[in-house]
Amino acid sequence: MPRLGLPGLRARRRAARTENETFLLVLKVAGLVVVAGLIAGFLLVGIGGGDDDEAVTNPPIPTITDAGGGSESTEVNPPHEPDVTIAAPVVGAQTAVIKPKTSAKPKPRPRPTVVRPGGPPRFVKPGGKCADEGAFALTRRFEPLVCRNGHWVRWF
Repeated sequence: MPRLGLPGLRARRRAARTENETFLLVLKVAGLVVVAGLIAGFLLVGIGGGDDDEAVTNPPIPTITDAGGGSESTEVNPPHEPDVTIAAPVVGAQTAVIKPKTSAKPKPRPRPTVVRPGGPPRFVKPGGKCADEGAFALTRRFEPLVCRNGHWVRWF
């Protein structure tokens, strides 16, 4: 069966095919780069070892040679350490006696006798009586009040 010669249909097929092909192409190139990197790494590790017997240091470590002094005549002996014996401690015959508790019931705690002082209320109501002229207070909604002429009034 022949294909229809519609230009819009071909463009859609070509666009869909190119997106899929682009993704696969990028995936193949990335895989090729990873494989090439692994092969190059193995080659560098295999070749780069070398057969050097001496380690190379920077700066080079100097070698110390004997100055020709008489090593037979001068012997260095380590200093003699005295024998140390540690004596065991004397075992005492004294033991501690633990007394059992004589009272079975614990003493009851005394009740607190401190009376909490009753202070002014934390919040005041507008229009209520106040004692100190010019004092400030707050309502439950945190609105500021001031004492004027013996009553709480709104500050502003």
